[in-house]
Amino acid sequence: MRAIVLRESQTMCGHINFHSCPGPDDLREIAADGVELGYSEGEAFRRQDYAKEAVFTLMKWAFEHHQQHCFILSIRPDNVASLAMARSLGFSEIGAHVDEEDGLELYFERRISHWPEEWRS
Repeated sequence: MRAIVLRESQTMCGHINFHSCPGPDDLREIAADGVELGYSEGEAFRRQDYAKEAVFTLMKWAFEHHQQHCFILSIRPDNVASLAMARSLGFSEIGAHVDEEDGLELYFERRISHWPEEWRS
């Protein structure tokens, strides 16, 4: 688990992590080489792109240091903000499953063979 921290104030606004190592059993049928990311933001910090930056940063780290090319997000269909963020990062819907805790979730995948030009900084 990693904290999402605001640079200027050093305030923790959420957390992010990988659910497992790449290729877990629960992803075998939809993205055998995928790694799933999960994140959460405090309510006061939502819709300010903090989660988007954190997802982008964790993906970049995994891509550059571990040659990870397939990233997965699972999002509840009623989580409009997360759905919009996933699509803005180029994730595409690839399936669905029923999570024991959260109910129906949609799977989104982003495959990258090279780091996207628009993400270079």
